[in-house]
Amino acid sequence: MRRFWLILALIPGFAANGLTKPPQELKFPQLQFSPPNVEQRILANGVTVYLLEDHELPIIQMTAQIRTGSMYEPADLTGLAALTGEL
Repeated sequence: MRRFWLILALIPGFAANGLTKPPQELKFPQLQFSPPNVEQRILANGVTVYLLEDHELPIIQMTAQIRTGSMYEPADLTGLAALTGEL
C-alpha cells in the first residue's frame, strides 16, 4: 500500500491564513439566515400553491407534487400507480 503525504506548510499563504490550527481552535462568524417569505394560495379546484418570488434571474421554475400511489388506486386497476409513475 502506498502512502502519500501532503505537506501543507509549503503551500504559500496556508500558514498565514491560520489554517494550521487544530479544528477545535478554529473560529467562525455566527451564521445569519432568514428564511424567505413563502406565499400560500388555494386554487378553486382545491390545489394548494406555494409561491416564492426571486427577482434576481428571469427564470420561472415549477414543481408539482400530486398525492398518488398504490394506496389510492382501485382494486381492479392494480399496477396503475406504478405505470403512471414510470411515465
